Amino acid sequence: NDYVFVPSTDGSLYILDKQNGKLFFKIETETGLYGLPLQVNDSIIFSSFSGEVYSFSLNTKVLNWKYKARNRIINDRPYYIEKTDSIITSDVEGIIYYLNRLNGDELFTYDNGKPLTFPPLLLNEHIYFADNTGIKSLSLNGELLFRLDKPVTLLDMFALGKSNICAVFEDGIYLLQNNLDVEQQLSFQIMAADYGSDYNKNSLYIITGDKKLIKYALSER
Repeated sequence: NDYVFVPSTDGSLYILDKQNGKLFFKIETETGLYGLPLQVNDSIIFSSFSGEVYSFSLNTKVLNWKYKARNRIINDRPYYIEKTDSIITSDVEGIIYYLNRLNGDELFTYDNGKPLTFPPLLLNEHIYFADNTGIKSLSLNGELLFRLDKPVTLLDMFALGKSNICAVFEDGIYLLQNNLDVEQQLSFQIMAADYGSDYNKNSLYIITGDKKLIKYALSER
């Protein structure tokens, strides 16, 4: 990646040369931009406050395609699925969009029926997301596969290596298998205002509500 991407609330995406900080070019849209852009090969893909998803070519500096979602997009950034050369994103009403990366065609949508409390996460060809009832997973063709019913506030969710999900709820930290079965629960009391975590190789670092830093060693993943 030779560029730095700077989205702006005025609707502009500034693309800077990483080596010298000079402006490579500026993309102007109609409304403010949300989240970080995604670069795949020579394409830069990003979203706006009003629900548009854009793809621009870094080589030609022209618009590849534009897709209009039903509602405002909330993803920090789109996810890229290499196997199908597609992207996923989601909106404020809980609809997940699965788009062809090359032309922006809608491959499918999944309507969760309620807002997501955590945007989609891709792992092992499963799409994981959460609402106020727990965590769910979809296949790459939009089929609902598994669910973990847990009506407790989810603070964070991220991949652990290539095969596990770490879900940080207010009542503790859960290591989940692909099918969302609980592999292990770490009994730490979590406070949203003070929580922090990081995953590095085979260790999970946790700052608990009482300000203690805990290093938890995980098996090879």
